[in-house]
Amino acid sequence: FKNVGLFKKSKWFGLLKDFNINLGPKLLGFNTDIQRSYSENLIRSNFANITRPQVTKNFNWVRTYDFKYDLNRNLQFNFNAVNNAIIGEPEVMGPNEIAIVNRELFADEHAIFRDSVMQSIRSFGTNMNYQHSMNVTLTLPTSQIPITDWITVNGRYATSYNWQRAPLSQDTLGNTIQNSRNVSVNGQLNFVQLYNKIPYLRKLNQNSSRRNQVVGRRPQQPVRPNQEEEKDSTENDKKKFKFPIGDHFLRLLMSIRNVSFTFSTNDGLLLPGYAPGTQYLGMNNFDSPGFGFIAGQQNTDLFGRETGRNYAFEAAANGWLIDSTYSRYINAQYTINHNQTFNARGTIEPFKGLRIDLTMDRQETRNNTSNFRWSTTEGDYTAQNEMMTGMLSYSTVAWQTSFEQIDNVTYNAPSFDRLKDARAEVSAILSGENPNSNGT
Repeated sequence: FKNVGLFKKSKWFGLLKDFNINLGPKLLGFNTDIQRSYSENLIRSNFANITRPQVTKNFNWVRTYDFKYDLNRNLQFNFNAVNNAIIGEPEVMGPNEIAIVNRELFADEHAIFRDSVMQSIRSFGTNMNYQHSMNVTLTLPTSQIPITDWITVNGRYATSYNWQRAPLSQDTLGNTIQNSRNVSVNGQLNFVQLYNKIPYLRKLNQNSSRRNQVVGRRPQQPVRPNQEEEKDSTENDKKKFKFPIGDHFLRLLMSIRNVSFTFSTNDGLLLPGYAPGTQYLGMNNFDSPGFGFIAGQQNTDLFGRETGRNYAFEAAANGWLIDSTYSRYINAQYTINHNQTFNARGTIEPFKGLRIDLTMDRQETRNNTSNFRWSTTEGDYTAQNEMMTGMLSYSTVAWQTSFEQIDNVTYNAPSFDRLKDARAEVSAILSGENPNSNGT
């Protein structure tokens, strides 16, 4: 719409003028890397005994996928996936129990070896590790609307997923899956730009800045003949930019100059003992572990509040965990992490020369670990040895209690006494949330 004459004449049509939609992806990429290494060492025997060669070999296949789609200037999406696999090599033994890799000496045995390798390649090898990440970035088009161009807000939703195969020698212990979710919102309110939308306030802000520069002038040394003329000019400038009482009051009302904030949450979930393998997008037949899990879904919402969901029990109910016979051998713990951070900063400038910066910070962290495995007593999967740790920190204004009078007998401040009295209330709340509490 940028070529439409009506939209060019008014800035109120900026949103429509700059509106665009990309019909195709910005990036679509695929990369494959196959690495083959083989080393054979045979020690010559000085006796009649036959020695077997020592072989060291690797046949790795790494595939990388990239996809990026910018729907428009304000909404972008990108996806990246990496799949690590190994190509199976059968141990075909020839005469004297020598591993066959030489097709000139052992043509028939080598043909069997080659067919097995090609079959492994056609099935994309044996997956050992799969991981992907997805990011969605959104910028609100406030800058294209005159009434909101002083506001800037952008958000980001990022997720990751990882599937890790169990060691080949211990595949009965199951695989490990984990995911993460990060949500962040950043904003800025430029109040000076908002004030300047009113012509008189814009002139007032400009004069205030120029007046500050004029007052800061100093006569130059040595004294020149025209120094008296410069002094008169400076005095006239001071009179010209002198503020009336009403202007000072308006400037005081415009004390808030800028406000910015950042809010972010980071959540993660790790589950060992997962039985299925991977086929597409890290899932098995588009079933397990579910689209929600590979897209970063957690047991809590964006603010860390419990939703009544527990993914480990869902996986057990769907039959996605290893057999109960081997579950007891898993030492890796079922882990749930949550971290929430909020930062805000404001700038207050009642008049030139006095600038006040206010900051507010809050951070909360929770970690929950347990051994999620089969219980012969319960006859079901349970969370054993559960442990929860956390941390909470935030900034506060302590003016109200900083100058309290200390009691001459107990040497306690009233705020400290209130803290002690609140312990019983907090204990009752925790007791009500703990089914194993006896109420004391």
